[in-house]
Amino acid sequence: MVNNMASSNVSQLMQQFYAAFEKQDVDALRAVVTEDWQDLPLAPTQTPGPDGVGPVFAMLSNAFDSLEVIVDDVLVDGDRVGVRARMSGVHVGPLFGVEGKQARFNIALHEFHELRDGRVARTYHLEDWLAFFTQVEAFPGSPGIENPA
Repeated sequence: MVNNMASSNVSQLMQQFYAAFEKQDVDALRAVVTEDWQDLPLAPTQTPGPDGVGPVFAMLSNAFDSLEVIVDDVLVDGDRVGVRARMSGVHVGPLFGVEGKQARFNIALHEFHELRDGRVARTYHLEDWLAFFTQVEAFPGSPGIENPA
């Protein structure tokens, strides 16, 4: 049991959490996270809390078409939840300085969540952006480093 939640309810909560990202829906995110939800690390221009994810959702909406998040595993230990998931779609717009390549991608997500009162209170996330750039055959430029693509 996690904060009086059965493991199946935790899995459902995680499905709702990732569906909010898939749809870029702040209201859906607010329904599953606490008011003081921490998303760590914050993306550039993101502010803390569920309302601060707006710039991330705008980035996803502009950069990707047919975005899908597939949850592969949900592991529960007390009030902590580990998730192994995949994010896929088509890269259609600018992302991290790389213009849309119209290329399909599929990358791994590894995330850890802390729950409080049946909601997500903190998320530590790690996306495999190197795999993304490899799949779209482009890499963001760095000062003094030539782009190999």
